[in-house]
Amino acid sequence: MQAIILAAGVGSRIKKFSLKKHKSLIKIGNKSLLTRMVDYLVDININDILIVTGYKSEQIKSEIKTKAKYIYFPRYRSSNNLQTLLHVRNKIKGPFLCLFSDIFFDKKILLNLKNNKKDICLAIDTRKVRKDTMRIIKKNDKIIDIGSQIDVSDGDGNFIGIAKFSKMGATNLKKSLNYYKNNYKDYYTLALKRLIKKKKKVNYLDVKSLFWTEIDFYKDYLKLKKKYEIK
Repeated sequence: MQAIILAAGVGSRIKKFSLKKHKSLIKIGNKSLLTRMVDYLVDININDILIVTGYKSEQIKSEIKTKAKYIYFPRYRSSNNLQTLLHVRNKIKGPFLCLFSDIFFDKKILLNLKNNKKDICLAIDTRKVRKDTMRIIKKNDKIIDIGSQIDVSDGDGNFIGIAKFSKMGATNLKKSLNYYKNNYKDYYTLALKRLIKKKKKVNYLDVKSLFWTEIDFYKDYLKLKKKYEIK
């Protein structure tokens, strides 16, 4: 299985860090978010790791070194991660995990997704619907809508930024991504929304019993640092 980490973005909402360093390199304890993520992948025997870089790409390569391969996405300032993933679609050859680079999470989430047999499976959290994270609506064992257009009061949970695709799931995703080749403003979840509309099943893994958080704002960093920082 392959892993693709989307790490091209500027991180404009946390300028206190991102003006000097890529957001994924923020350290919690003795490791950065990205280093911890790569180490987790290796721990569960996923060694084919591709990091899509853009902003401060040399910093990422300098830290992660040969643990991963890299592809530079030049339009990182003028587009969102739909284009980032579309940029590497020809590198997707079979089953893979897709990860946002700014999340801190329990390694069990990766292992459970890797072992999931569904064609498309998103890690979601139904404990609380958050306004700053992509929301989902679910019915029975599948997701029936996804996107920031879903009102907090209507959502059933949040997509946490980690997804698993089988070989068939990856094929369907690439076709859907290509449909939006001229869309530079949206997340790749728009391609998932299209698959749902075309009656392709998008399943979920509810990680409500496991810890995860994303770092979008400085307050997110302070809260996580207080909870997990190694003294």
